[in-house]
Amino acid sequence: MTNTNPGERLIGKARQHWAVFITPTVPFLFSVLTIFYAFRLDQGFLLLFLSAAFFLMGVLELAKVSVKFFTTDLALTNRRIVAHTGLLKRIQIEILLNQIESITVSQPLLGRVFDYGSVVIVGAGGTRQSIPSLKKPEIIRKAIYKQLQETRS
Repeated sequence: MTNTNPGERLIGKARQHWAVFITPTVPFLFSVLTIFYAFRLDQGFLLLFLSAAFFLMGVLELAKVSVKFFTTDLALTNRRIVAHTGLLKRIQIEILLNQIESITVSQPLLGRVFDYGSVVIVGAGGTRQSIPSLKKPEIIRKAIYKQLQETRS
């Protein structure tokens, strides 16, 4: 949740896209496949062990991605951009709009399919902040540029 300062108004918010959960499901699917195959082979102890290892990897990765998903957000106000991420190690990124030099959107192949990507903001002095896997990154970029134009006018 973003606290606004006096005279500041919230323009919009963004959160991470649900597609970040695709990668952690791969170990789960692999573990299910190996369990079924292990039961078809009567000597499948090694496959059961391998399946348990992949299941554990999937659980750990899913927990990590879930924490990041539920604790990452970005807020645009009429004066600044504020991004939060992390649960135990909380990081808050705050960039004043008049300090922004450029904004880049980076989308992997799945990001183009599901419309998510990272928004990279370069501030004065070359400071570079990336907010990963946000929903509709092009709309976010356009909203930031629109707000920049309004504040510079």
